[in-house]
Amino acid sequence: SYCDACIYVETAQGKSAVLRVVTYGDTTPNSIDVSPAAYAILNSGEYPRNMTWWFAQCPATGPVKYEFQTGSNEWWTSLWVRNARVPLTKVEVKSKNHASFVELTRGSDGTLTDGSGFGAGPFSLRLSGLDGQVRTDDLAWPSAGIAGAMLDGSGNFD
Repeated sequence: SYCDACIYVETAQGKSAVLRVVTYGDTTPNSIDVSPAAYAILNSGEYPRNMTWWFAQCPATGPVKYEFQTGSNEWWTSLWVRNARVPLTKVEVKSKNHASFVELTRGSDGTLTDGSGFGAGPFSLRLSGLDGQVRTDDLAWPSAGIAGAMLDGSGNFD
């Protein structure tokens, strides 16, 4: 559920890095996935690897992006929020099917899902950051449909 959040990792061997959490497969409680390149930065050949980590602000790399799952449609809508500068505590939608903001359900792979769907038409996504910041993006339903779409937000967290 921490997918795409940035973390600061420090190993017992003195290596450290700010990394973005990714999902490569199943993780156990209190474990995280990072890219092979990030693993290489921290790897000193020790096993088990003792380290500590905490949430961190990501570097600025452009706007928030919304990547919709290939099966998404107006009756079942699921997405990932990509490139957010702060870890997210909540994502809500206001849409054709929801007159007021409704919280999306977070999956273990970082997906955010509305089991009843957004409904075809314009929608707003409201993101709440771990640091208390809130931002809202007003988005248009793509003419080709939402399945597999990647939509850019209007900005990012400070």
